[in-house]
Formats: sequence, structure tokens, C-alpha cells
Amino acid sequence: MKINVVDRKSTAVLYSRGSGKYSEAAAMAWGQLMPFVYGNRLIKPETVTIGISHDDPNITHVDNIHYDACATIDTEMDLPDGIERKTIVGGKYAMALHRGAYEKLSEAYRYLLLKWLPESGFELCDEPCFEVYLNRDPRRTKPENLKTEIYIPIK
Repeated sequence: MKINVVDRKSTAVLYSRGSGKYSEAAAMAWGQLMPFVYGNRLIKPETVTIGISHDDPNITHVDNIHYDACATIDTEMDLPDGIERKTIVGGKYAMALHRGAYEKLSEAYRYLLLKWLPESGFELCDEPCFEVYLNRDPRRTKPENLKTEIYIPIK
């Protein structure tokens, strides 16, 4: 796995939060965010979708795991319950491209956090890791063709 160290600008997003097992939390969050942004015609060709995994499921009890489904949308319109605004903090990140099913992302995280990071000379920052989903519609993409950038905040 090739890892690049990159500087990212802060990114304003709309987001929805899901809780529980990551697969269920993600489905819940995306199921709330995407109908809102599509229904209000807020998706543009340059819109980026991002998932923020806040917790390590090996440490955090499943009931306390949080996942944010995000889209880089800047709008002043009133937001419904469950959709909020926030900024993903900019700074230095280790970025790796994961190819394949989302269910295999945990293997990439394990490699990045347990092997690459300790050997890299960098330290983990106190910001959440996140994923940038590069496929326009993952529901219509074969799992083996999915491309996801994983970002680990470092200093």
C-alpha cells in the first residue's frame, strides 16, 4: 500500500450521524443525508462524499460507535433534524488509496495505524480519520472496483 503525506485544507460539509456497528451506522447516516441533498438538488459534479469513522470498534463498545456521512455542500438553507454543518479540520494527513469493498477498509486501517504509523516517525493527531469515496455511485459499482482514499491525521 502506497502512503502519501499530504496537506489538506479545512473542508466545510453537511453531515448526518449514525451510531452502532459501522455497517449499520453508515447505512443510517447515508440514508438520511443523501435523500436530503438529492431531493434539494444540492449535489454538484464537484461534490465530494466523505465518511468519518470516529471510533475504534476494537476499543469502543458498539453502542458508542459514531459515523458521519458527509458531503462537501455549502448552503445557507435551513436544515432538517439530523442534518448539520461542520468543518473537517485541515492539516497534515497520511493518505492511502484503498481499492475494493468497504468491508475491507478495516484491514487498511489496521495496516496504516499499527504498521505504517509506528515506523513512519509521525504521530497520530487528535482528529478523526476519514474516507473520501471516489466512486460517484457506489451502489452501482462492483465492490472490487470501489476506490476510497483513507486519511489519517498526523503530526
